[in-house]
Order: sequence, then structure tokens, then C-alpha cells
Amino acid sequence: MAATSSSRSITRPRARLPARSKSSRGRSWRAPAPGTWAKVNLCPKHRENCGARRRKVGSLCRLRKVCRTARLLAVFRASRPGGATDASQHRASPSSMNTSATPRRIGTGFCIVILLAILGGLWAIWQTLGINKNVVNLATNSVPSVVTLNKIIQLNNGVAKAVRQLVEQSDNETVKVAAKAAFDTQRKEADRLCGEYQTLFSDAEDQRLFTGANTARQEFLTAADKVIEMTSGQKTAEAVSFMRAEVDPLLDRTVEGLNKDIDYNITLAAKEAETAGQKVSRTLWTIIPAMLISTLVGTLIGWSTVRSTQAALESINNAIQAGIDKTNNTLRGISESLQQGADQTASSSSQLSAASRSLATGCSEQGASVTETGASLEEISAMIRATAENAEKAKDFANQARLAAQTGRLTMDDMTVAMKSIETSSLDISKIVKNIDEIAFQTNILALNAAVEAARAGEAGAGFAVVADEVRSLAQRSAAAAKETAEKIEAAIVSTQRGSKTCGNVGASLEEIVDKVTEADTLVAEIAAAAKEQAQGIRQVGDAMTLMDKVTQGNASSAEQTSSAAEQLNAQARLLQDNVEQLRTLIASTSKAEDGHDAAPVRQLPRRAAGAGTASALTSGTRLDGRVAEVRRKPPHIVMPDDRLTDVEDANFRNF
Repeated sequence: MAATSSSRSITRPRARLPARSKSSRGRSWRAPAPGTWAKVNLCPKHRENCGARRRKVGSLCRLRKVCRTARLLAVFRASRPGGATDASQHRASPSSMNTSATPRRIGTGFCIVILLAILGGLWAIWQTLGINKNVVNLATNSVPSVVTLNKIIQLNNGVAKAVRQLVEQSDNETVKVAAKAAFDTQRKEADRLCGEYQTLFSDAEDQRLFTGANTARQEFLTAADKVIEMTSGQKTAEAVSFMRAEVDPLLDRTVEGLNKDIDYNITLAAKEAETAGQKVSRTLWTIIPAMLISTLVGTLIGWSTVRSTQAALESINNAIQAGIDKTNNTLRGISESLQQGADQTASSSSQLSAASRSLATGCSEQGASVTETGASLEEISAMIRATAENAEKAKDFANQARLAAQTGRLTMDDMTVAMKSIETSSLDISKIVKNIDEIAFQTNILALNAAVEAARAGEAGAGFAVVADEVRSLAQRSAAAAKETAEKIEAAIVSTQRGSKTCGNVGASLEEIVDKVTEADTLVAEIAAAAKEQAQGIRQVGDAMTLMDKVTQGNASSAEQTSSAAEQLNAQARLLQDNVEQLRTLIASTSKAEDGHDAAPVRQLPRRAAGAGTASALTSGTRLDGRVAEVRRKPPHIVMPDDRLTDVEDANFRNF
């Protein structure tokens, strides 16, 4: 292994040298004496590889190669105990890698980009909050204010309409009652909206405009009350005159004031929208340049970081190369265990081939089973999809039935109310018929009295007697008709009561039907949802089975490939056994040959490995010291896979 280390130290392209001391500056270079240490620096092209100080060497340096003087120094190091590892230790030393500034540069670059992003985000958030404030003001103040004022105007117009109906239809009691009710309702609603609007004032101007309009409205309501009083006192003409002279102008002034307030609120809303648009434009004109600047700064920082890390990456590459060299030395020691590994590989490959064939057969059978299972799942999926569609249709039908039942229940409620109204009206009519019956009875008595008086009068009262007789006849007929009407009304009342009771029973039945239909609708909805979930689950299972089928087919193909590869591996293992046996035989024969030549001189190095000038200095059997001769007695380095020092090793094999 010492000889191997020596040869590797001689031919390594990037051997590291110690730094030149201050006392050696300005002196000319001299070749080192045999058996001594030399402080030799690299040329300026190679100072970054080892961290040495600058020393002009001239033509002794070649591109990407270490100076020949460095190779000579490596020979001296290899001749000393532990010298073969000095160069590799220097190559991998942390002092030769200028990587301390790289994390700081990367961190600084990311911090700058993140800071720019944070600043841009904060600016955007601030502008967004401002826009949100304007939008909230529009939604909670300006728009509700306009809507409320429009409602107040509509209610005032309704109040004026009710007053006109009271004046124009003063003789119609029903219209008067309805108009008075509408007047009171709309007035209360307008008062409520006025109180609500007082919480929506935008500023002092809005309050001033609404206060003026509300004052005019109060005057309008006062005048309307006077008109209603005149109408109640049967002063229709005066009410009409007063309404035209006072009420209508006050209504116009109220509406005009409210419209001014609406226009003012619309103006405020337009200003808020304009402010929000300006903020959006300002945000865009700020964020877009900030994004461009952040991108440019990030690009510049990344480019600067990449350039600054190139030298550090080269130093890291050198350290990795040193580790690879050490790994190659370790792998050379593993060559002795390759024989056992080859034997085990041959045995395992045979077993693997048999297992792969068995696995391929099983995968084929499993693939057929998976295909059949997938077809069955597809049929089940189709049935479940049909069930889901039917459940969805049933859900729609149940929903329609529920809506129809609810509509029937509401209709039955209306019919019940109508039946109660009919019953009340029938009772009123019954009372009226009783009054008519009493009037007919009294009329009959009066007719009898008139007949008696006519009989006393004799011939002078004969005509009056005829009239009294006719009146009595009419009274009797009226009494009979009233009695018959009363009986029919009593029958109608009984029927109405029975119908009301029946309506109540039908309403209860409809209520129960609505509840049952609602429950059925809920159950059908749950069934539909469950059917959808089942369909989705079956679809997923089908996809999984399809994927499993593909995987099974892939496994079968892989098993066949593995079987073929196992057979090839078995052949390669046998070939490896033969090669390892030849290698062991070669190493054994080389050791015997070296043991028979203890006094052999140091062999000349190839020109490709050490260079022409340095190789001539090491020829003609010259020994550097006793250690070099002792090292040369051992067998040379044997080439292994991935070895970069192929030139020297090939030369060793050729010269062997």
C-alpha cells in the first residue's frame, strides 16, 4: 500500500503545497536537494487550488496541471513516514475552501428579497384596508340612506293618497275605514324609518337636509290630520280646498327636501367610489414596479451568489475528490472478498431465477383474477349508478310532494278562515232576519188595529180596511219568508260549523301528511346521498382494481425481466469468479517476483505520469533514500474500476 500511495502522490494533478513563508519572498527558485523538504509555490493559475502564495514559475506550469516542482515535492513527501497522506489532508483541509462567506451571501440575498416582498405586501394590505373602508361605507351608509329616503317618499305619497280617498269617498264608509287604516299604518312606518335614518347621517350637511325635509313632513302630517277632522265633520268642500291650498304644497316641499338629501347621498357615494378607484390605481402603480424591482434584485443577487460560490464549489470538489481517492484505496482492499461475493451471487442468482419464474406464473394468474373482478365491479358500479339516479328522481318527486302538501295545508288554512267568516256572516244575517220577523209581527198587529178602526168607521173606512188587509197579508208573507229564511240560515250555520270542523280535521290530516312527506323527503335525500357515495366508492374501487391490474401486468413483465436478468447475473457471477481467480493469481505471482529482486533499482516513471524533465531526474537506478528502495520492493498498484490514475497503473502493468 505504501507503493500505491507513492505512485498516487506522484501523479495527482492537484496536489496541495504548504504556504510560502514571508522570508522566502523575492528569492529565486532552486531545486531541492535529495532527501530534503522544499517550499515550492504554484504558479498564479493554480494558487486557488491550494491556497498558496503567488510565485512566478514560468514554463514549468501547464493548464489545469500542478507544476513539476510540486510533483517533485510530492516524491519527497512520499519518501517520509506518513508523507503520502499529507497532500490529501491538505486538499481536504477546511482552510483551502473559502466557503464561509457563501451562506452569508445567500442569506443576505434571500433576506433582501423577503424584505421587499414584505414591504410590498404591507403596502398592498394598507391600501386594501382603505378600499375596504370605502366599500363598507358605501354598503352600510350611502346605499341604505338612499333606500330609506325613497321608502319615506313612497310612504308619504301613500299617506297623501289615503287622505285624498278620505276626501273623495267621504260618503263610502268602507273606503273611509280602509283609507284611515292605510293612513295610520303608512304614517307609523314612515315615522319608524325617519327615526332609523337619524342613525345613518353621513355628515352635518346630510343632517341639515334631512332635518328640513322632516320638518316639512311634520307640517304635512299636521295638515293631513286637519283634513281628516274636516272629513269627519262632513266638511268635504272645506277639506278639498284646504288640501289643495296646504297639504299638496307641504307634500311637494317634503318630497323635494328628501330628493335633495337623496342626491347628496348619491354624491357622497360617488366620491367614495372614486376614492376607492384612486386607491386601486395607486396600489397597482406601486405594486407592479415593486414586483419588477424585487425580481431584478433577486436576479442580481442570485447571479452574484452563483459567481461568488464557484471558487468555493471548486474547493469542495477537490475535497470530494480526496474522499473519492480514499474510497478507491478502501475498495482495493475489498478485492479479496470478491471471490466469496461472486460465489454467493452465483448461488443467489440461481435461486432468484427460479423464484422469478414462479412469480411470473403467479402474476399471470393474479392478472386474470383481477380482470374478472374488475368486470364484476363495473357491473356493480353501473347498478349503483342507476340506483343513485333513481334515488335522485325519487328525491325530486318527494320534494314536489312536500311542496304540494304544504300548499294544500296553506289553502286549507285559508278555507278555514273563510268558513269562519261565513259562519260569522250567517249569524249576523240570522239576527237581521229575526228583526225582520219582529217587524212583520208588529206590522200584522198594526194591520189588525187598522182593520178594527176601519170597521168602526163604516163605509168611510172601507178603502182603508182593504189597505189594512193587504198590509196584514204582506206582513204574514214577510213573517213566513223570514221564518223560512231563518230556518235555511240555521241549516247553513250548522253546515258551516260542520264544514269548519271538517276543515280543521282536513288541516290536521294535511299537517300530518306534510310531516310524513318531509320525513320521506329527508330519508330519500339521505338514500340519494348514500347512493352517490356508494357509486363514488365503487368507482374508486374500480380505479384501484384497474391500477392493480396494470401493476400486476407490470409485475409479471418485471418478473420475466428479473428471471432473464438473474440468468445473466449468474453468467456474470461465473465470469467474475474467473476474473477474481486470475487477479489473485496475478497478485501472488507479482509478490513472488518482487521477493526475488530485493536490490532492484527504482524503475523509471512514464512520461505521461510525471513529465519528461522530472522523470529524467529519477532514472538510472538512483535512490532517494532507503525508504524509497523499501517501498519499491512491494507490488505495484493494480487498476480497479473508476480509478482516475490509469496512466501510471497501465504503465505498471505493462512494465511488470
